[in-house]
Amino acid sequence: HRGQGLAGILIADAVEGLSTNAKKRGHIAGCNAIFLETNSAEKVSADEDVMDPAARHRVFHKLGFKLVDFDYVQPPVSNEVPACRSLLLCVLVTGNIPKHTVGTQERYYIPSTLVRSFIHSFWASCSNRLGYRFYARVIDYTRMMDQLSRRQRIPLLDLPWNKPWCIVDLREKNFSDLHLLVSFHQDVLSPSFSANHDLEPIESWLRKLSSHPGGRSPRNATQSTNTKHRTESKPMPDLHILLALVYPQDETNRDPIIAGGLAFEYFSTTNCGLMSYLVV
Repeated sequence: HRGQGLAGILIADAVEGLSTNAKKRGHIAGCNAIFLETNSAEKVSADEDVMDPAARHRVFHKLGFKLVDFDYVQPPVSNEVPACRSLLLCVLVTGNIPKHTVGTQERYYIPSTLVRSFIHSFWASCSNRLGYRFYARVIDYTRMMDQLSRRQRIPLLDLPWNKPWCIVDLREKNFSDLHLLVSFHQDVLSPSFSANHDLEPIESWLRKLSSHPGGRSPRNATQSTNTKHRTESKPMPDLHILLALVYPQDETNRDPIIAGGLAFEYFSTTNCGLMSYLVV
């Protein structure tokens, strides 16, 4: 019965049912988010599925779903099968899904706190049913929480739905990722620049990041700002450090790998931007 609109009818009825459940519990606007799992086209071939996953993605996208930009892992649903890493997590774009303006474009996103809460509830529900109490220690769970904690807004992606990496802005999270900042500067950038004067000192980056209104220096960072810098009246440029992170799929390494990065600054006095360092 494919091609007759049945999928859209079923999803619309499910959305109505979920909205009814939400309103009965006092949520007049309906569900905060409606998620959907689907096979990854990168990890599941067309021969391994009843339908080409890429074709299924096009159907779901047409019905209003977008990909949640993080490495999703489904919790074990029985004691006989492990957690599933071959799925993607999507969300239906409704009136409750926020968006923000980037340049001239409006882009949808979902708050990371909401995704974290859903993942926690889903894993807790499955684990309680299976009698497993220590799901929060499972590496798949901790990796997801680590990814989600690094961004306040999780982008929602259009097709194609592939997930080679996730992009984080170290400025966005109040500069608490000191380890990633140091690793990017020392291990990724430094080998790419033969002369020391080509690379801005990391102390300068720390000062620019901590100059954010209401911001603070990275955790455990040594305060190297002297009196001259504290009393300087000229505004510092807004520094952003974008990192492309890849999370290993083995069972031991919890830390992400930096696949590439870009440092850029915004100068408010001239309304100009500068891209300084790009490494991939």
